[in-house]
Amino acid sequence: MHIVVEYMLDDGSGEVNLVKWEEAMGNVLALGDVVRVQGKLKRSTWSNAVEVTISNVVLVTDPNEEVLHWMEVRHLFLTVYLSTPCEHVPNGAPRITAFRRAFTVLRKAGLCHLEDADNDVYCFVTLPAALQPWIVGTVRGRSRRILPRSALQSDVMWIVDEGETSVSHLVSKVVQLKLFRHLSLDWIAAAINELSKANVLSATGTQISIK
Repeated sequence: MHIVVEYMLDDGSGEVNLVKWEEAMGNVLALGDVVRVQGKLKRSTWSNAVEVTISNVVLVTDPNEEVLHWMEVRHLFLTVYLSTPCEHVPNGAPRITAFRRAFTVLRKAGLCHLEDADNDVYCFVTLPAALQPWIVGTVRGRSRRILPRSALQSDVMWIVDEGETSVSHLVSKVVQLKLFRHLSLDWIAAAINELSKANVLSATGTQISIK
């Protein structure tokens, strides 16, 4: 005895209904399975929608096959489905200029380093790691940290009288740095949260202190 089973397939470019004849006691595909499908694409006899009648379906167990599929989907999107295909951007274009400016800011902030000049390879530092020395220097109680002139808008000495400070106060201190003044306050707060998760800082409510 055979039964008709319908599935919804998402290949990354859209969804399509699949129709498959299954044995009554046979193995039925499960939701979320990654499969390779062979079949016939046609209009449904019940509606005007397009459907695929499956002739063969194989479960995909090689993760590389899935990765290659998504690369192909991306290629098809850019070359076939995109209404305005990507074009070469001249060096003088405003967006390229803005990108170069942002790249320079990242390098000055210590978030980006040239790793291989011959192959033009750069490595990027996560924001929490870049902020850690500044944040720890700010929070450390009864300590004085004289920041380098190049890092600040003016000569500033950070003095913390207590060994604990609020997250909002810490964010306001970090954003005063010339290196980080362009960053979103939410990004800085998120970096502080990551340092707390990494046990660099100790968070109690809205208060932060050194571990």
